[in-house]
Amino acid sequence: MAKMNQQKRGMKKLVLGAIVLMAALTLSAAAQPAAAKVTLKIQSAFPSTIPILGDSIMVMADTLKEISGGEVILKVYAPGKLTPTLEIFDAVSSGALDGGYAYPGYWVGKNSAYGLFAAIPFGLTADGTLAWFYEGGGMDLWRKISAKYNIVPLMAGLNSPEAGGWYNQEINSVEDLKGLKVRWAGLGANLLQNLGVATTLIPVGEVAGSLQKGIIDGAEVGNPFLDKAFGMEKGGKYYYFPGWHQTFGMCDLLINKSKWDSLTDHQRAMIEAAARVSTVHSLARGAALQADAVAYFEEQGVEFRRYPDEVLQALKDQLPKVMKAESEKNQDFALVWDSASKFMDKYEAYEQLNRLNVQE
Repeated sequence: MAKMNQQKRGMKKLVLGAIVLMAALTLSAAAQPAAAKVTLKIQSAFPSTIPILGDSIMVMADTLKEISGGEVILKVYAPGKLTPTLEIFDAVSSGALDGGYAYPGYWVGKNSAYGLFAAIPFGLTADGTLAWFYEGGGMDLWRKISAKYNIVPLMAGLNSPEAGGWYNQEINSVEDLKGLKVRWAGLGANLLQNLGVATTLIPVGEVAGSLQKGIIDGAEVGNPFLDKAFGMEKGGKYYYFPGWHQTFGMCDLLINKSKWDSLTDHQRAMIEAAARVSTVHSLARGAALQADAVAYFEEQGVEFRRYPDEVLQALKDQLPKVMKAESEKNQDFALVWDSASKFMDKYEAYEQLNRLNVQE
């Protein structure tokens, strides 16, 4: 009985604390000067019907509308409605668009450093990525680089590790990779090229058909759920893991810096908060959907494979060469890679201590 009373007293303290906090937030909001309502026109690169990639920006828009009481609205347009996907960056930079929601890897043609914010081969997983961005200086570098283009970037989605790609032949050695033509994006393509693989970029909607027709020998698209959404089992026979080339996947919301600077501190804070909600949403939903996608592929007769250690090691051995070559060409890339690699080393030291190596 004494313990129960103690628990009740504790619960009352929690409730009282929550009431006090809510009252403080309400007073803080009331103390803010009345601000004009703002609507930001956002071009999305992904249909809103695609979970994880497409719906995260809608979660952000709904969250922002709710927490701002309608003061700040994100009006999200379907892909291609206002501008082609690969022109989003320039449109946001010039102010033709208030913002654009896409993937940092799309902007490597503007600055190769964006590739490091999109994916780092053999890099951090999602939790480590969050740590690097918000506690290790990654976000500061991202914004410093983007300011040169009159852009403010936000992390608005974070995905589970990708799969290792689809092939129509088994990969049992490095020799099996040589001479293949594969659809591959990001820095992982550079590593493959160093091993004699020809890489190309094909729109995701055409990848399964290209595999099926033999136009390409292999391809990466996404994690299992996204691969299911794009029908990759129709084109590829062997499904390889792990996704060494993309241990996390990020979606970015780019906002025109002049527009961002015109907002109040309170409005910017609400946008930042809503972006974090959409990031958590995408990470949680993505992780929850993968197992069902794997089961579906098993039912379809897809053959799962793991890259041989020899192949993984050969790919990893190319990483320092690729990073050194790009760092010598681009100072921004060098700064981001220095930050990311140092953080990865520190993070890995802890991960090794806490890793479970139990054999089943």
